[in-house]
Amino acid sequence: MSLWSIPNEGYFYDTFGDVLFEFKQFNLAFEKYKSALLKFQESKSKLQDIREETYVKIGKCYLQINEKEKAREFLEKGKKLAEKLNNNEFFNSYAIFHI
Repeated sequence: MSLWSIPNEGYFYDTFGDVLFEFKQFNLAFEKYKSALLKFQESKSKLQDIREETYVKIGKCYLQINEKEKAREFLEKGKKLAEKLNNNEFFNSYAIFHI
């Protein structure tokens, strides 16, 4: 099975973004997270959708490059989506952001 035949490759972009983030390549991580969001939105399967987490990760990238307003925007999107999906576990794990 190739990478392109996997039902939701958004996970791959999201994970690649995580690796880049860890290496402090925040602008590159941001681009991979954006690609992940697009793949999640294109996917028919909501079971494999972690957009709320990806929004928060984009917010964290913006925090690292000191763009606080953009960070707040994406952190808020992640929070709202987590609430909508009733993903309390996720929301509680990111409560430290005090959005």
